[in-house]
Amino acid sequence: GVVAGHAAREALERLAAQDRVLLDPRYREGLSVSEVADVVGMPANTVKTRVFRARRYLKAILSPLIKAE
Repeated sequence: GVVAGHAAREALERLAAQDRVLLDPRYREGLSVSEVADVVGMPANTVKTRVFRARRYLKAILSPLIKAE
């Protein structure tokens, strides 16, 4: 709903910029980890780790809100 959408935007804004910049090409553009790594110029394993941590952070923040709706 509206609350979850607002919370998601706020949670994304709390992410470190270096992690946030990885999520957009990975999920909005559908790029693979290797493709994202090429675009941002970092090793694929680093991209994979940062995306995993960012998703875990977002899940921790948003899970209670989604369950409450």
